[in-house]
Amino acid sequence: MKNSTSDSSERLRVARDLHDTLAQELAAVGYLCDEAISLSAMGNTRQSLMDIRSRISGLNTVLRDEIGILREEHFDLGARLTSLTAELRAHSDKKITLALPTTFSLENSLALELYRIVRELITNIVTHAHASSINVAVRQDAHSIEVSISDDGIENLNSDVQKDFHFGSLGLQERIDSLGGKLTYRRNQEQNDYLVVIPV
Repeated sequence: MKNSTSDSSERLRVARDLHDTLAQELAAVGYLCDEAISLSAMGNTRQSLMDIRSRISGLNTVLRDEIGILREEHFDLGARLTSLTAELRAHSDKKITLALPTTFSLENSLALELYRIVRELITNIVTHAHASSINVAVRQDAHSIEVSISDDGIENLNSDVQKDFHFGSLGLQERIDSLGGKLTYRRNQEQNDYLVVIPV
């Protein structure tokens, strides 16, 4: 079994590899896209390029985020959610609000998995829902931690969450299941409401 020093060294190696390969290539593609946008005339082609650039920016945000996570010894859920929402606001025209409890009481592994669940939901809303406003609230009590997310975008889920998860994120549902949690979705007056509940 690896000791903590070996685990830390492996995480740092993966973080460096991701930065030096995938992150660099994504950045290069983004710059090429910027150049193409600057040379293109107004119209469908320019809009398509802008949409592609937006997707690349979103991928860059998630990748940089994951590299940062790999370099952390202690995972700070509140700080990470604050950083993620700030980054998404900076690279999109969405209004994104975040409400957090004063403190969290979570094991490191649980905090990390919960963060990846929330990140997947938020980034997919930003990418696919055509929402202008996204609200995220986190609450914790002695028995569970809850994350509620609402947006004013298009409908994303049918009534059967298990079968019809629009995002195609099997991994997301598997993460929630592995934590003994539950994801519920409601469409209410042209608003999407998601609730993730994880026992603690």
